[in-house]
Amino acid sequence: SIWIHAVSVGEVLAARSLLLGLREAYPRHRLLLSTTTSTGQAVAEKLGDEVDGIFYAPFDLPPFIARTLDRVAPDLLVIVDTEIWPNLLRACRRRGVKTVLVNGRLSTRSYRGYRLARPFMRRVLHDIDRVCAQTELWGRRFRDLGFSPAHLTVTGSLKFDALGLSATGADLHVGDHVLRYFQFADGRSVLIAASTLRGEEEPVLRAF
Repeated sequence: SIWIHAVSVGEVLAARSLLLGLREAYPRHRLLLSTTTSTGQAVAEKLGDEVDGIFYAPFDLPPFIARTLDRVAPDLLVIVDTEIWPNLLRACRRRGVKTVLVNGRLSTRSYRGYRLARPFMRRVLHDIDRVCAQTELWGRRFRDLGFSPAHLTVTGSLKFDALGLSATGADLHVGDHVLRYFQFADGRSVLIAASTLRGEEEPVLRAF
């Protein structure tokens, strides 16, 4: 098995291109996808035969981790974005399960917090076999926290790779009811600026 963990909706959608690549590269492995949120689980259920099974990720406590690893029996754990679970990573290391963090990112806020516990974070990151960071900046932050540069790759964002799948994934479009609620005409283009920070809306409006 290959276990892919995607927290919620955004991570599940971002993981689609990865799932297709894993299916092609490892056709004899089961692809099992876990989420943390119910909305992520709902979107995962729409993936159909892109995955062989979905489940909720366990709490990061040794008894729950052990039971899950016994049942999933993964050769590889792929964590989408930056879900750093110390007990899960340690258990995988002890069992010989390879671990990869893909689409890795470290926001300024998270980075500052992790730096306060750098010795602890160094031990936790030691249990990850490879980090695929989205940007050079976030890659440097992982290295600064003690992750080995030899095991770090800057790959860009999976979410951009997933854009090419939207045309073939009409069944995954879960927002049509929102457009109807706001009485948008059918076929009208809609621009969305999501998760903006202070000062970002003005250049978005100018570009529009």
